[in-house]
Amino acid sequence: MEEQAVSHLHAAILHQGGKIAEAAAMYEALLERHPQDAELLALFGMTQFQLGREEEAQNAWRRSLAVQAPVPVRLRTIANMMAAA
Repeated sequence: MEEQAVSHLHAAILHQGGKIAEAAAMYEALLERHPQDAELLALFGMTQFQLGREEEAQNAWRRSLAVQAPVPVRLRTIANMMAAA
């Protein structure tokens, strides 16, 4: 398994385990190397939202949607998070 995939998996495990700040830091580090990864941008946006950083979350989600055509699951997740705000 390549390094990015391992790091991505580790970040996702942290995220799912409720270690939001740690996951956000890992997603951010991965984005430094892969700034056009729409999935990473969306996940980073989710962590920012969960940390109460709504503006940062919206910016990450916008970048995610600009990089890749909207994926229905991603759009639904973003809409649900925004509705909960």
